[in-house]
Amino acid sequence: MNTPFSPQVMMALQKALKFHEAGDLDAARPLYEQVLKQQPKQFDALHLLGVLHHQQGQHHRAIELIQKAIALYGRNPLFHANLANALTELGEYAQALKSYDRALKLAPGHPEIELNRAAAWVDIGWTEKASAVIEQHLRANPQHHAAWFNLGQLKRRQHRLPQAIDAFTQALHLNGLDTQSMYELASTYHEMEQYDQALVTLDILLEIEPEHDKAWALRGLALYLYGRPELALQSLDRSGMNKEMLAQLLMVSLGSLQWGRYAELKADLSAWIGSGETVSIPFHLLPVQTSARQQQMALQRWVKLYRPPHPQPKAFTHHHQRIRLAYVSGDFKEHPVSYLTAELYELHDRGRFELIGVNINGKGVHDAMTERVSKAFDHYVVAKDLSDADLLKRLHELEVDIAIDLAGLTDHNRINLFAQRIAPVQINCLGFPGTLGASYIDYIIGDDTVIPPEFSQFYTEQVVSMPDTFQPNDRKRPIADSPATRAEVGLPEDAVVYCCFCNNYKYNPEMFDAWAAILLAVPGSVLWLLANNAFVEGRIQMEMAKRQFGADRLVFGGRLPQPQYLARYRLADLFLDTYPFNGGTTVSDALWAGLPVLTLAGETFASRMAASLLKAVGLPQMITSSHAEYQARAIQCGLNRDSLVGVKHVLRTQGHVLPLFDTPRYVRHLEQAYTIMVERVRRGEAPGPIRLT
Repeated sequence: MNTPFSPQVMMALQKALKFHEAGDLDAARPLYEQVLKQQPKQFDALHLLGVLHHQQGQHHRAIELIQKAIALYGRNPLFHANLANALTELGEYAQALKSYDRALKLAPGHPEIELNRAAAWVDIGWTEKASAVIEQHLRANPQHHAAWFNLGQLKRRQHRLPQAIDAFTQALHLNGLDTQSMYELASTYHEMEQYDQALVTLDILLEIEPEHDKAWALRGLALYLYGRPELALQSLDRSGMNKEMLAQLLMVSLGSLQWGRYAELKADLSAWIGSGETVSIPFHLLPVQTSARQQQMALQRWVKLYRPPHPQPKAFTHHHQRIRLAYVSGDFKEHPVSYLTAELYELHDRGRFELIGVNINGKGVHDAMTERVSKAFDHYVVAKDLSDADLLKRLHELEVDIAIDLAGLTDHNRINLFAQRIAPVQINCLGFPGTLGASYIDYIIGDDTVIPPEFSQFYTEQVVSMPDTFQPNDRKRPIADSPATRAEVGLPEDAVVYCCFCNNYKYNPEMFDAWAAILLAVPGSVLWLLANNAFVEGRIQMEMAKRQFGADRLVFGGRLPQPQYLARYRLADLFLDTYPFNGGTTVSDALWAGLPVLTLAGETFASRMAASLLKAVGLPQMITSSHAEYQARAIQCGLNRDSLVGVKHVLRTQGHVLPLFDTPRYVRHLEQAYTIMVERVRRGEAPGPIRLT
């Protein structure tokens, strides 16, 4: 009977290892399996087959095999190190770090294991610990390619993107064929919104490795954001239909109105969420019809894998005469978030509240809105060049009582700061329309319409139910006097004008079916839409032509400065909202300008925003619950155009006193909620629902 180290077994193992080292995993795999068939307890084969599975992305199987190898022979440090590597890929950081520690106990000072452990530290945000190890290693080994790569990852995590570029570039100087460094370099350019540089880097990478799925996917998204949607979907299709990219693929498909595979992709995404796997980029889920439960499941998995929670510090013990609020946003600029919140900051009761603005905008944009907002805070922290550790230290020094996250999981967020606890109370507000799925976010600002009580179970946060609406507003938004006539913008003077100025990624085939039916039923009516570029405009015309709707009844509007953009709404008769991702600020803009809105409400926060706003201006009759009802109501309004005149008059003459635009009332209720939260903390109570009246 053969022993685990018999000559036959060792020869087969050596042959498998040669294939493995040469990168021929398909040839190595059956040989490892053959060895294990003969000798199931051959721990080297178990370990190496586990490593192979890890390299092929089958991390659960890799862990199972390597754990078996360790159970048979636990004195090899590489077994523990490779187990840690696989655990890291699954976001199981606590277990991974224990395995790295065991490996280093067996092999103290092992450079590769130390670097891999430091990389895990980077992933969970322990950047200062990681920095000390990586930089010390590079001082002794300046030609170590892997260390430069790890430094690049570290600098990205610290939001020091130019330094990350330098580190990845240095890694490529040492190994010009390293596609992993190229991908991370391109990703960093992408994060900096330097899409041209990202595309150049990706093209070089794909010359070397034409089947790099993630590179094709990133290239597709970069092309879309660079204004080349006609090429974006081609790149995404080349990504091998990696299921983790389904939400991204759907977003680009929707935003460029290339809907050929929309139904298939939507079904695949729903199945992928249900399978328990992680779906990429949470924001990309919002334009796709999913249930409230599905969104919660997807967000919880995303936050766990990519923004793992940190050990939370002990309860804060500071007590201030005024409650200290930190509003954290990357959008203190000309942006919808600031258009809604600017007056909120200005109206806070300074006798009871001290305000801290935390600007996490990575590009350092400073415009008129930045100037206005920054003056509204008692302290204004510009975090552009601050690492997470430095920014967290600064905020802890300011002894924040409540931290309000206005970014959520949108671009350039700093959710990892909230994972480390900026404050004893942390709130999800406005920036991301839905749950963040994170245990360290205590509350979400909502109301009984946008989050009905029966749906609160699908929110990880405790719900703050505002009495009118979740959304603040700014009564100081000016509306220009022009355009004064429809002719100035290419609209027919006497026609019924329906409009929608939502982002194009909120359009979908079901909405176009409804819109075409509405327009065909209302003689002479026109549809006034926003189009991001000429390609999208052409796609809109093509899609409407499929629905027997002539291009002469489509009118397109470009982007305008805020006052002129708001004035444009006054030339239309009815705003047709999108579903399942409603207009948020866009619907508020229409109502502020005096234009009635028709919406369709679903289960999710994103699909109920407009319903909340309509109730807050006294128009619940404009909320529908099905495409058929939506379509019928729009036709009814179009055939009885006079029925909208009175609504317009009320909105234009009394809008500033309606609850949606009664900003002082909103601020009073929000301050009441903040006070309740802090009192709970001081009494040692856990967060719980808050209902304001």
